[in-house]
Amino acid sequence: AALDSQAHDPTLSHLQGTRCTAEVKAGAPLLNIHGFWPNYYHGFPQCCTGATGGDSVTPLVPSEVQNWGELYTNMQQLWNDPTISSVNNDDIACSTCYLQNHEWEKHGSCFSADPKVYFASGIAVAQSISALTDQVTAYLGNYVLTVDIAAIYPNKVNILCDPQAPILAPDAGVLLELQTCWNSKKSTLTLEDVMSSNDIDSTYVGDSIRSRVYYVKNTGALLGHTVAAVKLALQGVDRLLEIELLEFESTDCVAASAGQFTAPCPTYTYIG
Repeated sequence: AALDSQAHDPTLSHLQGTRCTAEVKAGAPLLNIHGFWPNYYHGFPQCCTGATGGDSVTPLVPSEVQNWGELYTNMQQLWNDPTISSVNNDDIACSTCYLQNHEWEKHGSCFSADPKVYFASGIAVAQSISALTDQVTAYLGNYVLTVDIAAIYPNKVNILCDPQAPILAPDAGVLLELQTCWNSKKSTLTLEDVMSSNDIDSTYVGDSIRSRVYYVKNTGALLGHTVAAVKLALQGVDRLLEIELLEFESTDCVAASAGQFTAPCPTYTYIG
């Protein structure tokens, strides 16, 4: 929900004056991924050339991204660019070159040297909370108590409204962005570890939500989000193969402050 229908772009991902299309893309959720940002406790890194090598971050190549299979399909549905019409012949290239490429160069390069790992991780986290997101989008077209939206999630979230949007009602704002926060850790597994695992990849761990991404350590090839998917993908593969596991667990967000483009929502939030 990070790019609204106002005459400005609060995501900084497009040229000034860029607006959303009126078209609803088939398969796209009402809340779209804006970004997946590695943060410090105070502030965040950006445009990390050390992870990717060279003096600058290598941008995404649209023709290569199109060959990412299921990951590319998920990106077009869950992390699509709402300013680009799907009937535009350049839709694929533009979607990759604007929002997705901006997020990769500014934030993803500080997360992984491989953009596939970055996008797969962001999508895995979004999918792990899809049932909660659906509860938010069920309020479409309505004013909702902001605390009721916050209560949907097991951890503290930031519910941000657009400070430049017209005031539609007293003490109400227009939803712009909903931020969830996650701790992450990486571990290396052997194929034997995975094949002998009885882990069911539970989405909930106590009061937190967990998400996972598995990939081949040396190549970055994505294997899936669950042990079952990895076992299926690796049947008959060399037992010496090393697998990287990225685990994400939801945690409380630090309260966001008001700025030029976003501000904490007041008592009521309009979902529109």
